[in-house]
Amino acid sequence: MTFATNVLSLAGITGFVFLQPDAIPPELKAHDAVWAIKGEGIGSVRVMAADRETTPEAIKAGLFAADSSRCKGRFASGIAPAESNASAFNLFTVCETDEGYATNYVVLKRPAGGHYVLSTVGKTADQVNSSGAAIQRAAVQTVSSR
Repeated sequence: MTFATNVLSLAGITGFVFLQPDAIPPELKAHDAVWAIKGEGIGSVRVMAADRETTPEAIKAGLFAADSSRCKGRFASGIAPAESNASAFNLFTVCETDEGYATNYVVLKRPAGGHYVLSTVGKTADQVNSSGAAIQRAAVQTVSSR
């Protein structure tokens, strides 16, 4: 939660509230911290420990596979490198249905090994990509200052 709080604050995201375990959606139960931003969506951070043999390629494939399997409509996805850190990358997925959603992921190497996976989920790609870009910059800065 400390890492998430630092990143969200540095990103200028206000009004976030960490969810209690009983309020966390089932697909996010394995995440280390989950927050909601009123009217904007939900976010989370998951710490992938160094002892897990998880490569960036495996993380990408797993995120794309999980999101595409949940989508019951048209699905799109993509990847972009982080702006200022070669050890980070940014992914997005979009599910187009009546209740569609978009997800932005920031994946960043941890100084202690492993990865942080931060996600932002909302109704539109513009919404999540905007907050995702701020979170990406803040996460890179937070990790760099450790």
